[in-house]
Amino acid sequence: MTNEYERRPSSLRDVQRALWQRWDPIGVNTPTNTGPDDEYDGYAPKVLGLIYRGADDREIAEALLSIEVNGMGLDARPIDTLVAVARQVRADFEDGLSRSAS
Repeated sequence: MTNEYERRPSSLRDVQRALWQRWDPIGVNTPTNTGPDDEYDGYAPKVLGLIYRGADDREIAEALLSIEVNGMGLDARPIDTLVAVARQVRADFEDGLSRSAS
């Protein structure tokens, strides 16, 4: 029997996992505090859509920044920090595509 997470398309799962591991703007995934691992799942479809539409890392970073500031009420982080996160999220997504193709 598979759980809900396993039934999701692998590309969405890869982005959800990447947001949890790489983005984590509110700090719920730390060695001493592992919060709910679905905390950022709701943002994954937007990020995945940007990837599918060919958005570059800066566009993805700007979307993440908007979520942080406008959606979560957090202070703005440097865009370069989020560009690096976007690059990692895209790499995780692409790694997932490679795994599913083999």
